[in-house]
Amino acid sequence: MNAQETPMRPDVDTVLKAISRAVDAHVEMPNRDAIVDAVDFMGFSHKKMPQFAQNIEMYADTGEGRFVHWIGDKLPKGYARMFAEIAQGLLVAQVLDHHEGEDDPKPIRHTTLYRMDVPRSRIPDDTDLSALGWRVVPDVAAEYGVPKTDFLEDMPDIAADVLRELGMTMSDGMEFIFDDGSIWFRHTDYGWTQTVYRDGADPVTTTSPDPAEKSKIVSMPDAKHGPCLYSRRVHSTIDDAYSLACKAMELEAKWVGGVQPYLRNLLLMPASPYLRYGGREFYLLLGSGKEGKSRFCTSLSKHLREQAFLGQIDTLCENGLSAENQNVQLATHACVIFDDVTWEKGAKLVPKLKTMASGLLPGPARMQGRNKLPLEENRSRMILSANHDMPRSMIDEAMTDRVMRVVFRDKLVHHECIEPMIGKYGFWPFMLASAMAWCVYQGEHAPGYAWANPDDLTDEQCDIIKQVLDSGHTEPGTPKPSCGWAAMGLVQTTCSGPNRSEHVYRPSSKAERRSVWESLVAAYRRKLKDQAEEEALYTATLPEPKSEPDALGDLTALKPLDRNFGAVETQLGAMRWTGHVFPLRGREPEPKAPAVKSLTKMLKTPVGFVVDHCKQGEPMRGFAPAPGFMVLDLDIPKGKDEGKPDGYGVLRALDIGIGDPAMVVRTGSGGYHLYYRIPDGVDIPQIAHRGASDPLPGLPAYEGGVPIDTRVGGRGFVVMPGSSMPDGRSWQVVHEGSIKGDHTLPGGVLDLLRRLARPKAEAGPKQRPNRPSAAVDGAYVPHMDMTPVAEGSRNDTMKDQVWGWLERSRERGMSEAQRDYGLDRIRERFSASGLPDKEIEDCIRRTRGKLGL
Repeated sequence: MNAQETPMRPDVDTVLKAISRAVDAHVEMPNRDAIVDAVDFMGFSHKKMPQFAQNIEMYADTGEGRFVHWIGDKLPKGYARMFAEIAQGLLVAQVLDHHEGEDDPKPIRHTTLYRMDVPRSRIPDDTDLSALGWRVVPDVAAEYGVPKTDFLEDMPDIAADVLRELGMTMSDGMEFIFDDGSIWFRHTDYGWTQTVYRDGADPVTTTSPDPAEKSKIVSMPDAKHGPCLYSRRVHSTIDDAYSLACKAMELEAKWVGGVQPYLRNLLLMPASPYLRYGGREFYLLLGSGKEGKSRFCTSLSKHLREQAFLGQIDTLCENGLSAENQNVQLATHACVIFDDVTWEKGAKLVPKLKTMASGLLPGPARMQGRNKLPLEENRSRMILSANHDMPRSMIDEAMTDRVMRVVFRDKLVHHECIEPMIGKYGFWPFMLASAMAWCVYQGEHAPGYAWANPDDLTDEQCDIIKQVLDSGHTEPGTPKPSCGWAAMGLVQTTCSGPNRSEHVYRPSSKAERRSVWESLVAAYRRKLKDQAEEEALYTATLPEPKSEPDALGDLTALKPLDRNFGAVETQLGAMRWTGHVFPLRGREPEPKAPAVKSLTKMLKTPVGFVVDHCKQGEPMRGFAPAPGFMVLDLDIPKGKDEGKPDGYGVLRALDIGIGDPAMVVRTGSGGYHLYYRIPDGVDIPQIAHRGASDPLPGLPAYEGGVPIDTRVGGRGFVVMPGSSMPDGRSWQVVHEGSIKGDHTLPGGVLDLLRRLARPKAEAGPKQRPNRPSAAVDGAYVPHMDMTPVAEGSRNDTMKDQVWGWLERSRERGMSEAQRDYGLDRIRERFSASGLPDKEIEDCIRRTRGKLGL
């Protein structure tokens, strides 16, 4: 026997009599008799429902005096539409009884109206309404467009009375309708239960998701019910559905690395908007990135359709219509998802989240064009996803008990397993698995498990964690970390030294701080494990050299060709290259700098040919290839690396062929630019003199990095052949490839570029920076990169480092001494790189002004 699948559609006469009785019961309602007469008139000689609906619309539009200008003797059009939808089965009520306390025997009855989202006129008569969704009606007058002049305060209560009398009520819980029966999950006096309706069998109610556990069967009367807020028809048998749900559970367990607290919260999350009973937990999905959190939330939102809402976390901290409109959504949706949360507005966000977690709206609710709505309750179950945990300053004991964390460990499970399963079957197996989990865990979550992102750990934090793990406490005299001792879950204690007792720090015994410390230790160990795996992966470093024949022979033997700007553009166009040609300054101090307003905008502008943005007589021009093309820059070593093999010499020493470039250009410094197509599906790294800490086989170490750069289409540019410097140096074409050639980047060069692009931690055993962190003004100052920067990228690198350091010092509240310490290191680095002191000071001064320092 199946549960009732759709709302009932009562006879028109029954509806009209119920409306008349409900209106008549409100004795203080103005014009009560006139409204009853209007209702009776609507049903006169119209017994079929479609005609009933049409009659209401006709009467509302053309009736005597028009309802829009209702004076008191007619029924307003909006309320007439509401009564019509009751007769069509498109409006139902959910009745919940709340007790003020355990000793209060008389409950307070709370009724919520739900409206089907699709108008009846657009639904065929044979449509299965269980496949459609319901949404909360926050305000009857606003929902049906009743103007202020026609507003009747009693109308919501009248609608609720009519729906209760007709038995058109929304049942709690979740319903899955299968080919051979249905399953109804809900909360009862026995806890969370499931009732299985199999065709040809009596319904069985149990507190376990496993039908074989006979001991869990409870004796309950067969409850006929109306539509559930969550109701899905699935073309599957009940047994096959159970199997798919178990498969979904296995994948989710693998996704969180088998950690039971995280698995429990993840399993309970999807069905929580429909099965929660009391409590106001919210879910926080965490991971270092690329685990599939956002895509999983998107799949859940698409599955829940109009019952889910994708919100903006920053809007909670605003004042105005956007915030008030979002509050309406919180009051009318079953689920709200805040994706990619950054916690930037932490101080303002804390009280808002606490208010929402307590079941209230964070502010007034109002829709555009309407007055403030009488809404106070936050009905939505909140789901937040982020790459970083909530800052410790945002969490107190009350908040700790409400945050249900889910930390994803495996970055491949969602992409390789979960997403294909959702694509094949839909999201319902995960919803069924969640409903089953509510019976397993009986609503018990696993709160209070803090988490730290391994990528966020600083060197000073790693040093402190290692000290504590080795000896149980920090070493005496260890400077205070920039984040503070409390943020690491450490408290002060004393230990006996050679001559006296000394202050040290150890993990706190308090549960809240202890969880913070344990989360940092877990992140530290995960970081060590990742580094070990990366070192093992790249132990072989460079692959076996690929000896690819060079059609050009020795580049140094090639003679310059007489090619001006126009000839170069013609040749590139003939080879079907695309990109931008633009002017360079052509004079000191930065002759190779772009002379355009926005190079970034130009690089991102798609083109179908070589576009020239220059005027006549420009002595120096730049060429920015479009995506799909690149230029390999084989540079000349400078500074302390002078005399070592140049970029072309590096390729020859490693026996790496250059293949068949589209064009070869001898640069003004004596190096070479090689023009290539990028192989399909390959991501070429944008590098400049990388690999200083990882010497190549058979070659000396380069302090300024290996003299090989890339200028990738859409991200970089080169000086165009035909350009000449004021001192006479020029860029000359020495080879042009065939117009019909492929000119793809060789595999050996690609392997070398990937090795050079790897971060130092991936290229081998972790190297300490060439200038370690230092204690300045009572706190650690982070490590500073002191590696000299090669010509061509010095100014951009300096601007980025100055901006980054000053912004970081402002955010962390560094003292003037700490800030100046970092600026002195920057001065040293770029002075050693060959930049004039005036240029460095001008950059620092301009950046201070922009940041208000």
